[in-house]
Amino acid sequence: YCLAEYLPAQRQFFEHFRAALAAAGVGGLPRRLAPPAQYKAHWADPDLLLSQACGLDLFTVAAAGLRPVARPVFADLDCAPGCYFSYIVGRGASLPAEPRVVVNSFTSHSGGAALLCWLQQQGLGAAGVVVSGSHRASLDCIAAGRADVAAIDAHIWTRLHPRRPARAVIELDRTPAAPAPPFVTAADGDVTDAALLAALQAGVKMTPQLDFSAVLPASRQTYRGMAARLAGALADLPGLQAAGLSAG
Repeated sequence: YCLAEYLPAQRQFFEHFRAALAAAGVGGLPRRLAPPAQYKAHWADPDLLLSQACGLDLFTVAAAGLRPVARPVFADLDCAPGCYFSYIVGRGASLPAEPRVVVNSFTSHSGGAALLCWLQQQGLGAAGVVVSGSHRASLDCIAAGRADVAAIDAHIWTRLHPRRPARAVIELDRTPAAPAPPFVTAADGDVTDAALLAALQAGVKMTPQLDFSAVLPASRQTYRGMAARLAGALADLPGLQAAGLSAG
C-alpha cells in the first residue's frame, strides 16, 4: 500500500506506532517513516522494525529474513476480519475464452494469484500474461486496451477507481476472501511480537483514515494455503518458476 494517496496517513500511523513502542521501553527506534527504494534490500535489513508484504512474498527467497507479526482488519471491506479480496475488472461485461491478462506481480495474491486462480475456476485460458508492477499500472493497461482482465485489491480499488473516467474499467466479479497482507519485521529482531502487536493496535486506533479497524496475529502458517492454491493453479503458466515460489 505504498501509494501517494496513503502516505500522509501512513506517516501519522507511524508516529503513533513509534510512540507506543517508546512508551513500552523499546529504544533505538527509527525517527521517521521512510518508504523503501528497493524492497529486497529493505526486507534483508537485519534491523528492519516494520514493513508490509503480500502473503505470497513470505514463500520467496527475498522474504526469508522476515517474521510475519500481524494482519490488518479492513474497516471498508465486507469480508471476514483479517481478510481481504480482489475485484476482477475489465473493459466490458464479458471476456474472450483466452483473455489478455495483466498481473501486478506473480508474488502478489490480490493482483496476481487471485486472478489466475479465478481464470482457472471460470475455465478460461490466457492469451498472454503481462506483469505491470502495480495495481495502478494494471488499471492503466485495462483502460488503454492493452489487456482484457486484471484483479485489483478491493481496499485499493476504492481509492484508485473513482479517479478514472466513468466505465473505463468496470467490476466483473470478486474473488474469495484470503488473509490480508502481513505486517512483518526482521526474523531475528529484538522487539517481541506482543510489543509490535500492541503498538500496531495503538497506531490503527489513532489513524482511522487508514480504514483499518484492528490488527490480528499472523504467521507463515496463516498464508500457507494461499501458496498451495497458487502452485496448484499456475503449475503450467509461464513466469511461475521465475517468481521463485514454493509452498514450503
